[in-house]
Amino acid sequence: MKKSIAIILAFLFLSVSVFAQSRLILVPCCSMLQTDQYPVVNDILEKQIDEIFAKWNNPESPGCAFAVVKDGEVIFKKGYGKASLEHDIPITTTTIFDAASVSKQFTAFAIILLEQDGKLSFDDDIRKYLLYVPDFGHKITIRHLIFHTSGLRDQWDLLEFAGVRMEDDIVTQEDILKLVKRQKELNFPPGESYKYCNTGYTLLAEIVAKVSNKSFQEFTEERIFRPLEMFDTHFHSENDEIIKNRAYPYEQSNDKFFNLRLGFLNFGATGLYTTVEDVAKWIINFETHNVGGRAAFDQLLEHGTLKDGTILDYCFGIMESKYRGLRNIHHVGGAAGYESFVQYYPDHKIGFAILANHTKISSVPSTNKVAKIFLGDIFEKSESIPQQKEIQEIKIDSRILESFVGEYEYNFGENVKIEIRNNRLFEVITFRNSEHELFAESENLFFTKPLAFKISFQRNDKGRVSQLTWHYPDGRKRVAKRVNYQKLDSNQLAEFTGNYLSEELGTMYTFIMRDGKLVSTHLKNADSVMTQTNKDIFRGNRWPMRIVAFERNDENAIAGFRVSTSRVKNLLFKKID
Repeated sequence: MKKSIAIILAFLFLSVSVFAQSRLILVPCCSMLQTDQYPVVNDILEKQIDEIFAKWNNPESPGCAFAVVKDGEVIFKKGYGKASLEHDIPITTTTIFDAASVSKQFTAFAIILLEQDGKLSFDDDIRKYLLYVPDFGHKITIRHLIFHTSGLRDQWDLLEFAGVRMEDDIVTQEDILKLVKRQKELNFPPGESYKYCNTGYTLLAEIVAKVSNKSFQEFTEERIFRPLEMFDTHFHSENDEIIKNRAYPYEQSNDKFFNLRLGFLNFGATGLYTTVEDVAKWIINFETHNVGGRAAFDQLLEHGTLKDGTILDYCFGIMESKYRGLRNIHHVGGAAGYESFVQYYPDHKIGFAILANHTKISSVPSTNKVAKIFLGDIFEKSESIPQQKEIQEIKIDSRILESFVGEYEYNFGENVKIEIRNNRLFEVITFRNSEHELFAESENLFFTKPLAFKISFQRNDKGRVSQLTWHYPDGRKRVAKRVNYQKLDSNQLAEFTGNYLSEELGTMYTFIMRDGKLVSTHLKNADSVMTQTNKDIFRGNRWPMRIVAFERNDENAIAGFRVSTSRVKNLLFKKID
């Protein structure tokens, strides 16, 4: 009997010891206590973190996995919600998610390792390795690809212009490379501007394969994932590949969840499948430098610089900036219903990782809430813009108010309207469904309630209002120029109808008149109603037909148009019979 009791006690002691190894003490002041170097989670702090994700911690919704790293150790890890609603599979810290653009820091790190090997230079012309990239008349370097300063147009926007439905069609790496080969123009000369570009990171993955004589998957597996013991991490390239413990992405409409589909097999810009436990190991390498050494980590944090000397927040596949006064490195990702965010505070040796399978998780705000639990005492005391003194509104003559009425262009093809309603002045941005009432502080200066910004109006030499300026509490300013153009009636709009072909994409848009309005149509993309914003310039109400600028020939007839989004500028479509 005594022997049996001894065996039972020994078993219980062993079970408690094993259990203790998987948990860590977190106390309200954020200091860490240890018992026999086996950590245990403090219930108070765990409850605070649980409350942030409480909405998703139920058996009827997707959710996320979250991890916290401090001083080279994982001090918290937990899953919330379901990886598969159909099969009732919970999310754990070993559930595998698509990390989307968090992939980019691993791609950049692979380039760093090859540079350390002496096999390439960051200033090499990319055509040294990828001869199929068109010669745009400008040298595009590896460094340009890394910092999003190459001027290349973004692959996803181009594919959507071509009618590819990202959640229905299968887009392979080869499909994207074919798209690159057909390009004829850049958004801007390399190094002159910054524009986030997934195409650049797709090409970086191809350079890794070319230089290493291995597939991108093999190189990252051998040089990054295996040395860091990230055994549940890989770059995905096969559509029918089985991934055990995978979380599936969802979207929500009202109270219902629906399946989403990730329809692309792109790697380099995206394509990383991983777990929060493995991402935690990556964050730990920021401190230990076991892979790549200190030099690789320092290189990872080199900031991009434009030709005019402007220093960017973007580094090697990751960003470095300040949040509430504390320096942190970070990158967000999103694809289909997946969301991801990695954040690390190097001066305080604490990092956070979240992987989610539902966009409404809001990965960045949620992570920042957890960060506040640990760093709240050392965040800048002022978490918001200092309160302004109350501004006294004054009355303005109606004739002065009338002089402000009109449209002002603040981005090419994007206008703000100033309107009068019941003798009150309003700022209206229709396509954003946004408006603010403006209150007069002086004859030419107005403010909002509560104070989000002020607007001042400037006049030209003839005394006519020619522009407005937004003044933000943090000191930023933004100018919008007044636009004057003839509003076209339906008969005049008919001039723009016809078929327009992009030779680069091999796709055609047709403009027609419908109910007195100009409408763009496409074989696969949704119809877009076009609203005139300036002479020959229109804004569409459906993606991707955002800003359309028509061009005329020597006879003043419509010859084509150029369309722009946030990541593609002036893509040419020629009018055809």
